[in-house]
Amino acid sequence: MACVELPAFPLQLLLRRRPDWAGRPVAVVDRDKPQGVILWANEAAREARIRTGMRYSAGLSLARTLHAGEVPPAEIEREVASLAERLRRFSPDVEPCRDEPGVFWLNASGLSHLWASLREWADAVLAALRAGGLRGAVAVGFTRFGTYAVARTAATAATGPAATVLQDPATERVLAGQAPLDRLGIDPALRDSLQKLGIGTVRAFLQLPPAGVRRRFGADAERLHRLAAGDLWAPLQPLPVREPLVARHDLDDPETDVSRLLFLVKRLLNRVLTRIVARQEALAELTLDLRLERAPAQTERIRPAAPTLDAAQLLNLVRLRLEARFRPEARLSQEARLRSTAPAPSATVSGTPGERTFGAGVTSLRVAALAVRITSAQAGLFAVRPRHDPAAADRALARIRAEFGDEAVVRARLVEAHLPEARFAWEPLVPSPRSGPAPAPADTACRPLVRRIHARPVPLPPRPRHEPDGWLLRGGVAGHVEDLAGPYLVSGGWWRAAVHREYYFARMRDGDVLWIYYDRPRRRWCWQGRVE
Repeated sequence: MACVELPAFPLQLLLRRRPDWAGRPVAVVDRDKPQGVILWANEAAREARIRTGMRYSAGLSLARTLHAGEVPPAEIEREVASLAERLRRFSPDVEPCRDEPGVFWLNASGLSHLWASLREWADAVLAALRAGGLRGAVAVGFTRFGTYAVARTAATAATGPAATVLQDPATERVLAGQAPLDRLGIDPALRDSLQKLGIGTVRAFLQLPPAGVRRRFGADAERLHRLAAGDLWAPLQPLPVREPLVARHDLDDPETDVSRLLFLVKRLLNRVLTRIVARQEALAELTLDLRLERAPAQTERIRPAAPTLDAAQLLNLVRLRLEARFRPEARLSQEARLRSTAPAPSATVSGTPGERTFGAGVTSLRVAALAVRITSAQAGLFAVRPRHDPAAADRALARIRAEFGDEAVVRARLVEAHLPEARFAWEPLVPSPRSGPAPAPADTACRPLVRRIHARPVPLPPRPRHEPDGWLLRGGVAGHVEDLAGPYLVSGGWWRAAVHREYYFARMRDGDVLWIYYDRPRRRWCWQGRVE
């Protein structure tokens, strides 16, 4: 068994994101606030007596140059999965540690036909980690805790070999017993309590009676004691290797006809769907990789309205995407080519009805699928047919996305901003499973007011000095301004550009209520929106 240890893995991710912090005291906190708890700290911070479990404010009192940041759990999980796939090149059995990110156990047996020695194998693993901008240590031994303690000590040591190959179990027990407890990933409260008793190594910790450890320090301390003593043993539990859902076809001659390409996509899609059905899953996303003859490769991602196994529905989405993305370019290139060879300027180009051709021939086609596990829903006794079918609406939106791209179907998302036109952003509407009751409109005695704003404020003509019949807005289309409510001041933006706006609600003669403001620094009126 081998243990790959990447010390303070979230801290390494933070330093890889902020390379200018190298050589300075750096810590990872659960929240970037003075009361945030320090989760990981580098050697420069440890030299300043900064320990895990401290508050960020307490760490700043020890080191004024302490830098801290957050590393989201989603980013850690993504990097752990990526590292597990990278380590599979050296061993098919890889088990990430669930409690400590950055710790992996590998099956190092049966590699003598591929590597000259286990030392060479461990050095190759370290070289792959360094190529990814990470540092760590590898210990090859016989037990789970023994290799972990040796690798953890070697990874956190300033000097010494990063790759350790233990020749026998006795040597592993000796080196594991010398491991300092403060270098292991144990609870900070347990670490501090043991240090008060003068217990700083694993060997000293093993001299305590197991029953007394549980009674005084709790169940977690007893489990650590039994792991170090070898009383708890668990086999390697590697991640299951999932076969990629990929099908590929290389064409002998470049293909330009969309109909024939759809037929090839159908054949490849049927192969992928057969494997998805065997997994008892459904297709959630389809990726098409097209290698063209005289053009850059194209990658198209298509998502159905819901995870499905319907090949006809998927082929319809593929057809819409291919025709929308490639047929206009082919027609333009064909028209340009015909114009260049036309004998007279009056010659015209008329495309054949139903013609579907690519501008460049496709030489290779690759279909990849992303499958998810679905749960079967129990069918009802009576068929309920609502007036508005949400599933049909989702399928219609999926066809729009397939034809015009994912950016064609968006939704507004509120963001933290200062100005009204910047307090929302458009993001693609990703289909998600519906949960809960369907929305139902409610009758209201008074309709609520809706403020509709422009994405960009519309400049208004300057206000005249004399207004005998009232102020004209929008070129006099909506009549004159009868009343102004305001001003409502919005100021700020000193960090980028000074903003000082005086907002008014203008009631027009025809009853419309416009939302306008006067930009004081620029001395102009703008139309922000209207109230309905």
